[in-house]
Amino acid sequence: MSTTAPKSDAIAGDLYKLLADKLPVCCNGNGVLQIATLADRLQMSHEGVYRWLRSDEISKRGRKRLVEIGNAEDNLHLLDNLCLLDIAPLTENDLRPFS
Repeated sequence: MSTTAPKSDAIAGDLYKLLADKLPVCCNGNGVLQIATLADRLQMSHEGVYRWLRSDEISKRGRKRLVEIGNAEDNLHLLDNLCLLDIAPLTENDLRPFS
C-alpha cells in the first residue's frame, strides 16, 4: 500500500511559497494560496495542484499556464497594489527549478 503525503505538506515547499508570492489573485487576504481558486484558473483538479505542490514539480505545460495567470491583468493589478513588496510578475525562469 502506497502512502501519499498529506495536503498540509503541500504548503511547506518552495513552489507553494513562490506561487503565494507571485499570484495574489489566487490568495486570500492573508496571502494564503487558495488551491481551489488556482485549480479553477488552471482548469485542473484540486488534487492535481496539490500533487504539484507536494512534489515541487510541474510540467512544461503547467509552467506556461501558471505564467499566463501570473501575467493576467487582474494579477498584475494586485501586484501593483502590493508595491511595497516590489514583486515582479511570474516568469518561466521562476518556475524552471520546479521542472
